[in-house]
Amino acid sequence: MKIDIKNLVIGALVILVALFLFLWISKSDTFLERENKRLNNEIIKIQKQRDSLADSRKNLEAEYKIIEGRIKEKETQIINLNTRIEQFRITLRNTEADLERERKKLSEIDKEIEKLRGTPFERVGQQLINSLKDKIK
Repeated sequence: MKIDIKNLVIGALVILVALFLFLWISKSDTFLERENKRLNNEIIKIQKQRDSLADSRKNLEAEYKIIEGRIKEKETQIINLNTRIEQFRITLRNTEADLERERKKLSEIDKEIEKLRGTPFERVGQQLINSLKDKIK
């Protein structure tokens, strides 16, 4: 077995290439591990944000349902108030009509009073005697 320089240089180059390949693989493993850790940390942060947003969404949905319930209650109250207002308007119209009738009656009574003031009753017979007795008392 003859060792010549050519084989020795090739052997040294193979060893150097193997050494560089080993260093490159081991170095890229640490790079991949660091990158994997960084990505895992990002995933954890994103999951926390997702969970926080899910909780916020649930809270907002609950608040929305509460507000919807309040809106429905207020709408019911408004409908009831509108119904009562309409009833009061009807009552007011009826009362105004009653008042107008009473005013007409009062006007007729006033006319009769004025008519009677102008011409007193003529009492004759028993009416005259009863009237005199009432005045004397």
